Amino acid sequence: MSRVQLDFTQTDYAVQRSQAEPPGEDDDEEGGSKKANKEPTMPKAVQQLSDKALDELTAKLVRYMLYKGGLKLPIKFAEISTDVFPQECIEVKYFFYHAKQKIENVFGYRVVQAEDSTSKKLYLVLNNASSQEHLLLMNTTGKTASRGFLMMVLGLLWCAPARQLSEGLS
Repeated sequence: MSRVQLDFTQTDYAVQRSQAEPPGEDDDEEGGSKKANKEPTMPKAVQQLSDKALDELTAKLVRYMLYKGGLKLPIKFAEISTDVFPQECIEVKYFFYHAKQKIENVFGYRVVQAEDSTSKKLYLVLNNASSQEHLLLMNTTGKTASRGFLMMVLGLLWCAPARQLSEGLS
């Protein structure tokens, strides 16, 4: 049995999936690429929410999708309502569409539906970088890890009460 290694840094798969025609016209709104690009209608429960609440719920889903994408885990559409919106009784389609748009426009990632025989609603977050030179520059971090640690410590000092940290030393 041969194993297939997926390279999530390649955009060829994302471009092919986003430009491919849907396999059938009976796909629901998250399925085919033609219908996925169409903005879903706002449900009545969502219409009652304020703009700030809509932005907060969308941001919550964006963070979840980026977290799953960072771990190279697939996003299961059925699990979004239980993982992200456990208290809210809302329709996920509307927020998924807007979260997908934000991820593509703000962060430069692409959310594509994976072809999986076990589930229809399985999505991957892929890097939308178009060249390998960009990816090579991203991976040459050098000494930025120590600089990142310094910035984290300085950030903790800045956020600490009275702007000083104590380690319990007396």
